[in-house]
Amino acid sequence: MHQIIQQTAKNNFAIFIRLYLLALKSFFRSVINIFLGIVLITFVIFVWLLFHNDEPFLLASAVGAIIVRNGIHLFYRTLDMHKNGGLKMRLAYTPLSPWILPVAHIVANFTINLLLSCFLVGATLLFYPSQRTVAANVDWLFFVLAAVSLWILGVCMTFCVAVFVPSSVWGLIISIIFFIVSWNFLGITFPYHIIATYAGLNIALYLFPPRYMLNAMQAAWVGQRNLVFEDQNFLTGQSNIDYSVNFKLGGTMFVPFGVTYGIIILLTIVLITRSIKIRNQSKKDGFGSSLIQKLSNQYIRDIKRCTSFEKLNSLRTGHLAERGINLKKEIIFKPDLKVKQPRTIKKGKHNEDN
Repeated sequence: MHQIIQQTAKNNFAIFIRLYLLALKSFFRSVINIFLGIVLITFVIFVWLLFHNDEPFLLASAVGAIIVRNGIHLFYRTLDMHKNGGLKMRLAYTPLSPWILPVAHIVANFTINLLLSCFLVGATLLFYPSQRTVAANVDWLFFVLAAVSLWILGVCMTFCVAVFVPSSVWGLIISIIFFIVSWNFLGITFPYHIIATYAGLNIALYLFPPRYMLNAMQAAWVGQRNLVFEDQNFLTGQSNIDYSVNFKLGGTMFVPFGVTYGIIILLTIVLITRSIKIRNQSKKDGFGSSLIQKLSNQYIRDIKRCTSFEKLNSLRTGHLAERGINLKKEIIFKPDLKVKQPRTIKKGKHNEDN
């Protein structure tokens, strides 16, 4: 028994590694992912720094934008592709643990964000000496904690979108909105010291969950745990632009972290409750009978009663819809009506002479 458990665990780990590597290959072999995930953001950052090389929040905002894009938008695309592509369903009929696929993609997504963030920070500090001066004041502990917390929040939000939004189109739109808001209103398209001057926009951004960790990353990047930054270069006349910002989050890091982890805990409870409810509903009906056995027997009886391939395809589509599966590439059953030609026997030379 112990050997069987060890062999099962070994097989699960081997499949986990394969799925993990497959997710990494899928990302780095996709031109769209490379362009949107790193090339576009790096290009915008470098262009901004050509004109404002002392901008203190730009690099931190770019790292946050990468995490939001890959942790929400890319992660949702991956979940939706495997749900509608049939991979999730096929793995469900194997003895593998149901947690292998999501955990493999979560770990792969974290790896992608880590690699791209390190690349962006390293390239920026390498080519712009002024940013190395800014980086000398970074509070690395809170910056890393805020970045990881932002990623965890993004993963929880993505799972909620994937579970509670049945339409793939609307789910993709929601994930893109998260990225667009982070890109435009939290320090990339418009510098954050300008965004902070608009009171109405700041009030609206309180309703945007990623805002709290993005602000914590920006404050940690300039070494201000009180979330208030006063531009000393401007005060001493070394700069013509005042980058001073008051993030208006209570003057302490406990406020943004508390709000973020409160949202994470709430989303986690919702997802666990939903998972338990679906699992119970898939096992027993209202009378305590086995729902799986009942549906299986009914499905088999309906298949036996089918009199045409059209009815068989309709039955299969309805059965998958009841289970919440909507395959984009449907398999259509078609009859093979090819008539085999009778085999001709060639007469030999001896028979022709006779």
